[in-house]
Parts: sequence; C-alpha cells; structure tokens
Amino acid sequence: MSGLTIALDIKPTFGYIFIGLLASAVFYGVTIMQTISYFRMYENDIMFLRILVSVLWVLDTTSLIMVSHGVYTWVITNYANPLGLNIVVWTILAEPLCTATIACTVHIFMAYRIRTLNIALQPLAIVIAIIAFLPLALAITAVIVGFTTGGSFAVINTKLHWLTIASNVSTATLDITIAAVLCIQLHMYKQQQTFEKTNKMIMLVNIYLITSSLLTSLITTSGLITFFAAPTTLVYEGLNVITSKAYTNMFLAQLNARESIRGRGINTSMHSNAGIGTQSAFRVAALQKSHDSSDIPESDGNQSTDNSLVVAKRNSSDFEA
Repeated sequence: MSGLTIALDIKPTFGYIFIGLLASAVFYGVTIMQTISYFRMYENDIMFLRILVSVLWVLDTTSLIMVSHGVYTWVITNYANPLGLNIVVWTILAEPLCTATIACTVHIFMAYRIRTLNIALQPLAIVIAIIAFLPLALAITAVIVGFTTGGSFAVINTKLHWLTIASNVSTATLDITIAAVLCIQLHMYKQQQTFEKTNKMIMLVNIYLITSSLLTSLITTSGLITFFAAPTTLVYEGLNVITSKAYTNMFLAQLNARESIRGRGINTSMHSNAGIGTQSAFRVAALQKSHDSSDIPESDGNQSTDNSLVVAKRNSSDFEA
C-alpha cells in the first residue's frame, strides 16, 4: 500500500524567510565587529552611550535568536507536517517588538544629529523624534493582537493587515524624510563659508549619515512595496528580518566613524586640540560664522576665534556627535 504524497512548495513563503535569516546572520557578524570596535576605540564615551550600544546589541541578538527559533520550528520541528507550517510561531510574533525598539532608538539618534548639525532645524528634529514612537506603538499593538488572536497565517494576517501597513509606511516615511533633510543640509553646508577644515568635517558627517539612511530607506521601502506586490508570499517578511540589523549597524557605523571624520576634517588646524569633540567643533564653526571678517578688525576677529576655541574646549566633555 503506497503512502499519501503531498506536494508542498514552501519557496515563496518560508524560503524567503530563510534567505532573510542568512542575510541577517551576515549583518549580525558585522554588528559584533562594530560593537567590539566601538568599545575598544571609544573607552572614554559617556556611560549612557556605552549602555545604549550594549542594549541595542542585546536587542539585535534577541531578534536573531527569535527568527532562528521560528525558522527551526517551521522547517525542522514541523518537517513533513503541513498543518504545523500554517501556525505562526510565537517568537516570530514577538520579534517585531525588538526591531521597532531598535528603529525608534536610531531614529531619535538621527533626529539629534540633525539638530546638532543645524540648530535651525531643531523643530523638525523634535517632530521626527516624536513620530519615531509611532512605529514602536504600532508594533506593541500588533504583538498584543497577534498573541491574543493566535492561529493560522490567514487569521493573523487579516487582523494585522492595517497595522502592518501603518507601521511600514510610518517607518519608510521617517527614513526617507531623514535622508532628504540630510541631503538638504549637505547642499547648504557646501554653500557656506566657515573654517575650511571644519566645514569639510561637517560635510563628511552628512555624507556618512546620508549613506546609512539610504540603506535603511531602501530596505523599509522595499518591504512596503513587496507587501502590496506579493501579498501571498513572505518576501516582505524576509526583508523585515534584516531591518533590525540594518538599523543597528547604521547606529554603530556613525559612532565608529567619528575618529575617522575628525582626523580627515581637522587633522591639521586642530591637531593640538584632539580632545575636542566633533560637536564642539561645530560650535566653533557656528560662532565663527557669526563674525563677518569684512566688518570686524583683524585683531577682534582673532580674539573672537580664540574665544570660540575656549568655548569648544569647555564643552569637550559633551557627547560627540
């Protein structure tokens, strides 16, 4: 008597999640490398920043463990059990909470960087920081609804359809807005006349931020497009798996690039003041800009520059942007 054979194609569903898991593991290796580099290079950073890096690493690690557990349950534990493949694993339901927390933290950090680079954009930075909590609130709601609903993919997708859309739209909008603001700032700084070295450093900071923001914007936007274009597959879920890694690496890359940016931007004119943070250098440029050299005698201009450097030194203990 021959057994019953069931043809089951899981490539459009769990196959994409598995590919996302592999890409996520690669990103996680980069995360570990960047985390180790941070703690070795910036031992004198404020304790809050060091704790924040540790928390993000723990959340990113937890995210990878949750996705790995979910994939293992589907393809190993429920091997040859088609009915088991239709049940959403609890770790997959809970994982968006880790990703949303990481994304919220990084968005607030980016808003702070925008405010630091241009104080005139402080109102916009505050708005971005406030809106950054929206995807986190939606993720918390989705996790609660998912756990209280339970059941198959079809049931949970129906319950979470609009929550998923709102979360993806708000996240993608934040990423695109941040990237656009940074591009505008870069254009503005190219037209300004400040300290040549400091101006170069500020432009380098903007370029690093733009590059990082474009990566997360590409991932979140692609996830939103595939959600609508291929709703019967799990392509969007495969992209969501690597989202937390992209945000974590974006955050760590900005922190680890400070020494390189400072060295390339002010390695000659401010070499003797190596302890001055990047944010303090921005203040020097801002103070210098307020003095028009064509209207102020040379001696007064030199005195103003000296006073600006004194102010920068006094603030060298601040968080380095």
